[in-house]
Amino acid sequence: MSFKKKINKNLWVLIPAYNEEKSIKEVINRTKKFVSNILIINDGSTDNTHLILNKIKNIEVINILNNSGKANALKLGMEYLKKKDAKRIITIDGDLQHLPEEIPFLLEINADLVIGARKKLNTPMPIIRKIGNYLASKIILMQLGIKIKDPQSGFRIYNQNALNELNFEGNNFNIEKKTLEQACKKKLSIKEVPISCIYNIKRKSYFKLKDAIEFLKN
Repeated sequence: MSFKKKINKNLWVLIPAYNEEKSIKEVINRTKKFVSNILIINDGSTDNTHLILNKIKNIEVINILNNSGKANALKLGMEYLKKKDAKRIITIDGDLQHLPEEIPFLLEINADLVIGARKKLNTPMPIIRKIGNYLASKIILMQLGIKIKDPQSGFRIYNQNALNELNFEGNNFNIEKKTLEQACKKKLSIKEVPISCIYNIKRKSYFKLKDAIEFLKN
């Protein structure tokens, strides 16, 4: 698939990052091949993430002193980019779970909200995460009454209509659920496109039992 790099001041990639010293530089460099405007929310990282970001040119960085969670990082980034007149925002994780090379697949889809639906790969997923994702996804689909294969995927594109209608409120791991709920209530168009998903089994998971309970409560 051939794809011309998107040099568009209104198209941005938003990457929340927490202790991503091993992957953030690679994520940014690979993303730059497809989109010029990149905003990193360094969410209170305690490793060398901030030092690495300081050395990378042609990106914007917002540093949060103390870790505030993915939901707050995304909300902060969205509000900042809307003030910069962003018309389309791509969200992607900073740990290489999502492949920047698949950004073009999402950009080809015309919808208010485009979700990258993770395909099953041979790459192992931590068992607690696998069970949690399965149960949470089933609950979301039953609550919303929609047919979405991967309602929790954080690899997404929000167009201008979605940016105007959604407030990006949520608590850490339920931010994707909350924005999807809002999108359904606002009757926004929602489409999915298959993507890959790479899990690093050596990486410590921040999804704990208390997060699962909080997810179900909200």
